[in-house]
Amino acid sequence: ILRDAKDSVTSLAVSDHEILTASLDCCIRRYDLRTGQLLEDCLGSPLNCVTFTKDGQCMLASCLDNTLRLVDKDGGEVLS
Repeated sequence: ILRDAKDSVTSLAVSDHEILTASLDCCIRRYDLRTGQLLEDCLGSPLNCVTFTKDGQCMLASCLDNTLRLVDKDGGEVLS
């Protein structure tokens, strides 16, 4: 299931029905365990950590360029 990353997976988070990964290839990947669907958001900087927000609506990513990025789960838009 985690064969899609083109570089090392650096972080993994699990919710009730999703697996979230961060990778050095600059991408957050969400695997929907119910449907088997993969959603990918590329942020342009290698990632070292990712997690879901408490409300489950966003993902918070820590990048190797010393930034934190809040990403909307539905649209993949970087909010801050």
